[in-house]
Amino acid sequence: MDIKSIKRSLTDLTRGLQYSSESDFPLLLSDWGQMEPAAIQKKIAQACKNGKAVSLPANEFFDRYIKRLERSSDAVLAADAARYKALQEFLVTNSSSLLVWRCGTTRIDIYIVMTTVNGHVLALKTTAIET
Repeated sequence: MDIKSIKRSLTDLTRGLQYSSESDFPLLLSDWGQMEPAAIQKKIAQACKNGKAVSLPANEFFDRYIKRLERSSDAVLAADAARYKALQEFLVTNSSSLLVWRCGTTRIDIYIVMTTVNGHVLALKTTAIET
């Protein structure tokens, strides 16, 4: 799949989707272009003005969040769980590398960073509030 198609699909998959913690934040798509892993880490470090960046496997991030949504009795959150599953599947299918970076303590910036098989990097950024 070419990068334009991937970006279009990610835009469709995240349209109106919120990341809910103690507040709700959208998922914002950024195109970082061609990057090596070391350059990705440097970019994340520069973006994390409010603390050290910590990476975790994407499946851990998504599985934990989806389970939390599914445990809710709210129909909207259950629908969001299905949308997050579709997003996770798309990201896994279309990336050669997929990591989630978190930085901060109370206001946490979250970067879902995918690298395509051609080395093109796209990031979805959101925020979590955890007090």
